[in-house]
Amino acid sequence: MKKILSLACIALGVMFNYARGQTPLDFGTVQANGGIGFAAWGIPLYGGVEVGMSRSIAVGARASYQRAQSTTRGGTVYDHGILVVGVNSNYYFDQFLSLPPRFDVYAGLSIAYYFWHDAIFVPGGRSGLGIDLQAGGRYFLNSHLALNSEINGGSGGQLLVGVTWRLRSVDLR
Repeated sequence: MKKILSLACIALGVMFNYARGQTPLDFGTVQANGGIGFAAWGIPLYGGVEVGMSRSIAVGARASYQRAQSTTRGGTVYDHGILVVGVNSNYYFDQFLSLPPRFDVYAGLSIAYYFWHDAIFVPGGRSGLGIDLQAGGRYFLNSHLALNSEINGGSGGQLLVGVTWRLRSVDLR
């Protein structure tokens, strides 16, 4: 285990050392995000896409799914699942904070619908619209690939970690 951890640290160090800076988030720049998270109600898998509206503002859509087992006080074990589909907007603080080109730091607002299903409560009984705030950051390994992390809360709270793939700019004008 120590050898694997040591090799992983060396590999990450080499990648960071040879990483090129990212391109700015300009109008029409598209980036796809995906990964895994940690939450009180299971381990979410997520994916989404963002489109740059300016160097500092992006809008997008995201979906996540998490499933878990819980035990009631009576010892009954039941499954539940949550599908979250929504839209978000983020403000990027890169220029404001004069960050190096490899870093993105952002905060924003999401509006999403939570489709909740479990075996004890009425299916869909806890489903509904939710509003979350999020804050996160990225470290670009090269001009297209980044590692990301985000924390969000409001209707639901999650810590998300994953990757971002920045695609070529798309002319939306």
